Amino acid sequence: MALIPLFDRIRQMIMEKQDSRRSLSLKLTDKILPHVTKDLNAMSRNLQYLIHRGPNNTAEIQGTTKELKNWRHTVDLDNRTCSCQMWQITGLPCTHALCLIHSMRNRSVEDYIDDYYSVHKFKKAYEHVIAPMNGRDQWPEVDMGFKLWPPRLKRAAGRPRTRRMKGAEEGGKTTRQR
Repeated sequence: MALIPLFDRIRQMIMEKQDSRRSLSLKLTDKILPHVTKDLNAMSRNLQYLIHRGPNNTAEIQGTTKELKNWRHTVDLDNRTCSCQMWQITGLPCTHALCLIHSMRNRSVEDYIDDYYSVHKFKKAYEHVIAPMNGRDQWPEVDMGFKLWPPRLKRAAGRPRTRRMKGAEEGGKTTRQR
């Protein structure tokens, strides 16, 4: 059966990936993953927006696009929301939120990043070890409670086609006959 070597190869690839990610996680010391901090630092360069502060860590951020169209977004740091919805979708602060965070004292961007991007979660995801095996005879036996059969093949009704139907771009008929 051709699937057996494939399953064994997949298991081997997962083992290698787990091992490489685990060894990488041992080297990480920051709170947030390095590529995320690098991306956020790149996003926070040259931010030039107008900030109108509101109560309780809220603000209205105002700016202009390259096409000279004005835009306005509201940011709430306590709820981690922005009206552009990017912060809620990705879990990373958008440029509007970054502008507000950088304008405030004693605030770190790392405090406003979702836990999904933390080094702790990365280490936890790859802490498990997949034990090496010699072959398929060491795989655990699984009883699903039923036998899974392949679907029955059924021939279509009518006489089989001898020629394919050409599309309209190939010079075939544009309307179907009935």
